[in-house]
Amino acid sequence: MDAFSKKLVDMVRSAPDEVILDLVRAQLVGGNITVDASPTAVSFGPAPSSPRALDDAVEDIVTNSSGLSAGEVANAIRCDKARASAALKRLAKRGAIQRAGERRFTRYAADTQTAKAASLRARGKA
Repeated sequence: MDAFSKKLVDMVRSAPDEVILDLVRAQLVGGNITVDASPTAVSFGPAPSSPRALDDAVEDIVTNSSGLSAGEVANAIRCDKARASAALKRLAKRGAIQRAGERRFTRYAADTQTAKAASLRARGKA
C-alpha cells in the first residue's frame, strides 16, 4: 500500500464512529461529502472547477501528506492528471509546496525533506 493510501486508512480507523457512518451513507446513496475529521480534512465529490479552488484543494492534500505523486493527487481530488500536474507546478513555482525527484519518481510535499524522502521511497531506496 502506498503512503497516501496508508494515511487514509489510518485516518478512517481513528475517526469517530459517526464520521465513518456518514462516509458510508454518502457513498451508498451516491452523494458528495466533506468531512472534517481532525486532524486532517477529507473530501469526496467533484473536483474543484476554478483554478484557484483546484490549487487550494491540491495544496491542502499535499501539505497534509508524507509526499505524493501527481497521479495520487489527481485521484485524491478526483480530477485528471493533467489538471493536477498544472496545479502542482503552479504551487511549486509559488513556493507553497516542494518538489523532489524526476519523472515517475517525482513527489510533492510541504517541505523539501519530506518530498525527497517520498521520492526515495518511490525508488525503493528508503
